[in-house]
Amino acid sequence: MDPRPKSDAPTVDGAIHPEDEFFDDVSFYGAFDPTKDLWTDNWTALDAYGFTTESGVSSIEGLTGNGIPTSFSLSQNYPNPFNPSTTINYSLPQSGYVSLVVYNMLGQRVAVLVDGNRDAGYYSTNFDASNLASGWYIYQLRTESKVFSKRMLLLK
Repeated sequence: MDPRPKSDAPTVDGAIHPEDEFFDDVSFYGAFDPTKDLWTDNWTALDAYGFTTESGVSSIEGLTGNGIPTSFSLSQNYPNPFNPSTTINYSLPQSGYVSLVVYNMLGQRVAVLVDGNRDAGYYSTNFDASNLASGWYIYQLRTESKVFSKRMLLLK
Protein backbone atom coordinates (compact mmCIF):
# COMPACT_ATOMS: atom_id res chain seq x y z
CA MET A 1 0.00 0.00 0.00
CA ASP A 2 1.44 3.36 -1.09
CA PRO A 3 1.23 5.96 1.74
CA ARG A 4 1.50 8.95 -0.65
CA PRO A 5 -1.68 10.90 -1.41
CA LYS A 6 -3.33 10.20 -4.74
CA SER A 7 -3.12 12.84 -7.45
CA ASP A 8 -6.85 13.56 -7.13
CA ALA A 9 -6.77 13.87 -3.30
CA PRO A 10 -8.21 17.13 -1.89
CA THR A 11 -5.67 19.81 -0.99
CA VAL A 12 -5.62 22.22 1.94
CA ASP A 13 -5.90 25.86 0.91
CA GLY A 14 -4.45 28.58 3.11
CA ALA A 15 -1.94 26.38 4.94
CA ILE A 16 0.32 28.33 7.30
CA HIS A 17 3.85 28.74 6.03
CA PRO A 18 6.64 28.41 8.67
CA GLU A 19 7.72 31.98 7.81
CA ASP A 20 4.35 33.21 9.15
CA GLU A 21 4.73 35.71 12.07
CA PHE A 22 2.67 33.35 14.24
CA PHE A 23 5.84 31.28 14.76
CA ASP A 24 8.16 34.20 15.60
CA ASP A 25 7.88 34.02 19.41
CA VAL A 26 7.97 30.26 19.96
CA SER A 27 9.43 29.40 23.35
CA PHE A 28 8.58 25.67 23.58
CA TYR A 29 11.31 23.33 22.42
CA GLY A 30 10.07 20.00 23.78
CA ALA A 31 12.69 17.25 23.48
CA PHE A 32 15.06 19.57 21.58
CA ASP A 33 15.42 22.36 24.17
CA PRO A 34 19.00 23.67 23.67
CA THR A 35 19.29 24.49 27.38
CA LYS A 36 18.74 20.86 28.46
CA ASP A 37 20.38 17.52 27.72
CA LEU A 38 19.07 15.80 24.62
CA TRP A 39 16.68 12.93 25.18
CA THR A 40 19.18 10.74 23.31
CA ASP A 41 22.06 11.44 25.71
CA ASN A 42 23.66 8.25 27.08
CA TRP A 43 22.18 6.08 24.35
CA THR A 44 24.49 3.78 22.47
CA ALA A 45 24.68 4.87 18.85
CA LEU A 46 25.02 2.36 16.02
CA ASP A 47 26.61 3.12 12.69
CA ALA A 48 25.26 1.94 9.32
CA TYR A 49 26.78 -1.51 9.90
CA GLY A 50 25.23 -1.96 13.34
CA PHE A 51 28.40 -1.41 15.36
CA THR A 52 28.73 0.74 18.48
CA THR A 53 30.08 4.20 17.71
CA GLU A 54 30.29 5.48 21.28
CA SER A 55 29.79 4.11 24.74
CA GLY A 56 27.09 5.31 27.10
CA VAL A 57 29.68 6.55 29.62
CA SER A 58 31.50 9.73 28.67
CA SER A 59 32.89 10.92 31.99
CA ILE A 60 33.44 9.98 35.61
CA GLU A 61 31.49 12.78 37.23
CA GLY A 62 29.85 12.39 40.62
CA LEU A 63 32.92 11.24 42.53
CA THR A 64 33.40 12.30 46.11
CA GLY A 65 36.88 12.80 47.51
CA ASN A 66 37.21 9.14 48.50
CA GLY A 67 36.03 7.67 45.18
CA ILE A 68 32.48 6.82 46.29
CA PRO A 69 29.79 7.71 43.72
CA THR A 70 27.26 10.38 44.70
CA SER A 71 24.35 8.78 42.81
CA PHE A 72 23.09 5.45 41.51
CA SER A 73 23.81 4.71 37.87
CA LEU A 74 23.57 1.92 35.33
CA SER A 75 25.73 2.34 32.23
CA GLN A 76 25.03 1.06 28.74
CA ASN A 77 26.65 -2.31 28.22
CA TYR A 78 29.70 -2.53 25.98
CA PRO A 79 30.20 -3.71 23.40
CA ASN A 80 26.67 -3.31 22.10
CA PRO A 81 25.71 -5.19 19.96
CA PHE A 82 27.68 -8.06 21.44
CA ASN A 83 28.56 -11.70 20.79
CA PRO A 84 28.68 -13.68 23.05
CA SER A 85 29.67 -11.58 26.09
CA THR A 86 29.38 -7.98 27.23
CA THR A 87 30.29 -5.83 30.23
CA ILE A 88 27.79 -3.94 32.40
CA ASN A 89 28.94 -1.19 34.79
CA TYR A 90 26.94 0.30 37.65
CA SER A 91 27.57 2.48 40.69
CA LEU A 92 26.09 2.53 44.18
CA PRO A 93 26.40 5.57 46.47
CA GLN A 94 25.44 3.51 49.53
CA SER A 95 25.62 -0.07 50.72
CA GLY A 96 22.55 -2.26 50.39
CA TYR A 97 20.76 -5.00 48.52
CA VAL A 98 21.31 -5.07 44.74
CA SER A 99 20.06 -7.30 41.94
CA LEU A 100 21.09 -7.18 38.30
CA VAL A 101 18.84 -9.38 36.16
CA VAL A 102 18.61 -9.96 32.40
CA TYR A 103 15.21 -10.49 30.74
CA ASN A 104 14.21 -11.46 27.23
CA MET A 105 11.62 -9.40 25.35
CA LEU A 106 8.84 -11.63 26.69
CA GLY A 107 9.75 -10.56 30.22
CA GLN A 108 11.22 -13.95 31.13
CA ARG A 109 14.27 -13.93 33.39
CA VAL A 110 17.21 -15.43 31.50
CA ALA A 111 20.10 -14.60 33.86
CA VAL A 112 20.76 -13.29 37.37
CA LEU A 113 24.13 -11.51 37.39
CA VAL A 114 24.03 -9.99 40.88
CA ASP A 115 21.82 -10.86 43.84
CA GLY A 116 22.91 -9.76 47.29
CA ASN A 117 24.33 -6.99 49.44
CA ARG A 118 27.03 -4.73 48.00
CA ASP A 119 29.11 -1.93 49.48
CA ALA A 120 29.02 1.57 47.97
CA GLY A 121 31.28 1.87 44.93
CA TYR A 122 31.74 1.19 41.25
CA TYR A 123 31.07 -2.29 39.88
CA SER A 124 31.57 -4.12 36.61
CA THR A 125 30.09 -7.48 35.70
CA ASN A 126 30.41 -9.67 32.62
CA PHE A 127 27.36 -11.25 30.96
CA ASP A 128 27.96 -14.39 28.88
CA ALA A 129 25.04 -15.03 26.52
CA SER A 130 26.53 -17.93 24.58
CA ASN A 131 23.50 -20.11 25.46
CA LEU A 132 20.92 -17.50 24.32
CA ALA A 133 19.41 -16.71 20.93
CA SER A 134 20.12 -13.50 19.02
CA GLY A 135 17.83 -10.62 19.88
CA TRP A 136 17.08 -7.76 22.24
CA TYR A 137 17.43 -8.23 25.99
CA ILE A 138 16.65 -5.93 28.93
CA TYR A 139 18.96 -5.71 31.93
CA GLN A 140 17.62 -4.25 35.15
CA LEU A 141 19.46 -2.96 38.21
CA ARG A 142 17.24 -2.96 41.30
CA THR A 143 18.27 -1.50 44.65
CA GLU A 144 16.27 -0.83 47.81
CA SER A 145 15.25 2.60 46.48
CA LYS A 146 15.89 2.71 42.71
CA VAL A 147 15.26 0.68 39.56
CA PHE A 148 17.16 1.21 36.28
CA SER A 149 16.68 -0.65 32.99
CA LYS A 150 18.53 -0.64 29.68
CA ARG A 151 18.44 -2.81 26.60
CA MET A 152 21.17 -4.62 24.73
CA LEU A 153 21.41 -6.49 21.44
CA LEU A 154 22.91 -9.96 21.07
CA LEU A 155 23.95 -10.70 17.47
CA LYS A 156 25.28 -14.16 16.66
